[in-house]
Amino acid sequence: MNFDFTDDQQAIKRTAKDLLAQRFKPDTVRELAEAQRYDDANWSELSELGWPGIFVDEEHGGQGLGTVELAVLLEELGYALAPLPCVCKPAGGGALAPRPRHRHRGGGPPGGPPRRSPPRSARRATR
Repeated sequence: MNFDFTDDQQAIKRTAKDLLAQRFKPDTVRELAEAQRYDDANWSELSELGWPGIFVDEEHGGQGLGTVELAVLLEELGYALAPLPCVCKPAGGGALAPRPRHRHRGGGPPGGPPRRSPPRSARRATR
């Protein structure tokens, strides 16, 4: 198996690393941390790049990328110590996205046939 990043994931990593290194030098990070704020201009720029919606489905206005792309971005944000609200926004967007409903009480997968009997883990020993 190949566990290397795809070309798109590498591009996200490179772009994030370069941009964050330019915007968040140690003195800037210290100043923002001491003031307990973030820079609105930097947040606006990163929002225009679509970073807050990296994990949100396209039908909901996001980029529709996956968990790995989100992790790549969050890793670079953490490495840069970027004082941004972006750290929690993408993951929150994933939590708010609609998910398929499962049937109640041990039902089968959505759209699939119902289970005939409860799963083994739910059966009680009758002997």
